Amino acid sequence: MRRAEVADDDALAGFLTKSGPIPSTAPDTATRLIQAGILTPFQAKLILQGKHKGFKLGPYRILNQIGAGGMGTVYLAEHAALRRRVALKVLPGKQALDPANVERFYQEARAAATLDHPNIVHAYDVACDRGTYFLVFEYIDGETLDRLLAVRGRLPVGQAVSYVVQAAAGLQHAHDKGVAHRDIKPANLLVGRDGIVKVLDLGLADFFEDSGTKLARTGGAMGTTDYVSPEQLRGCANADHRADIYNLGATLYHLLTGQPPFTGTDRGRR
Repeated sequence: MRRAEVADDDALAGFLTKSGPIPSTAPDTATRLIQAGILTPFQAKLILQGKHKGFKLGPYRILNQIGAGGMGTVYLAEHAALRRRVALKVLPGKQALDPANVERFYQEARAAATLDHPNIVHAYDVACDRGTYFLVFEYIDGETLDRLLAVRGRLPVGQAVSYVVQAAAGLQHAHDKGVAHRDIKPANLLVGRDGIVKVLDLGLADFFEDSGTKLARTGGAMGTTDYVSPEQLRGCANADHRADIYNLGATLYHLLTGQPPFTGTDRGRR
């Protein structure tokens, strides 16, 4: 645990002093550490596998993995000194191989950090730790709209409209700052437990493509084809805020009907 840096020495010392006899097996000890709030189940699982690396990125302790896929890996983390919980999004390794691409990543991250709106997930920091580039976002306890659709199916009209109106307010703020998303879809809209919708990945969608979804990338197009605008399908590299409006409209259609406006793989018919 000390090699993994998952807990302060004082916390470990306090546990050893107050916990009584240490269980005879590592799994039982891990269970007690979880119950004491010193380890998370995610950390315990990795430590029991003999791992001690990858538990920290810069000053942030990794608490749990909350997302993974072609779009990169997302972790719930905590600043070791401030005790503030955040979401860390790690740049896919293939994107970090080109120095020019890394510089563009920093430029886009700085643009995202200028956005300050209640319907946009705030970007706090961008950094690199031992060759791993990552973004630090506010952590929202909630779920993305694609997951909500998967569980509930189509949403009531009032709820769907409320979610999209909130997302539109966030996008309007971004557009006023000259930032377009270009990949609005249910997976990039997060609703918190308080019902507030937050737009994810503003200005950064190019870096977090999800190869598991249907992307229109041929000829420089960007976007998920279930929601993509006509100009994006035609390969327009300069798609702007107008594409976001189309993407959001397609998302509203999905929320209301339970399915995207177009299905299948025939891009020409779309």
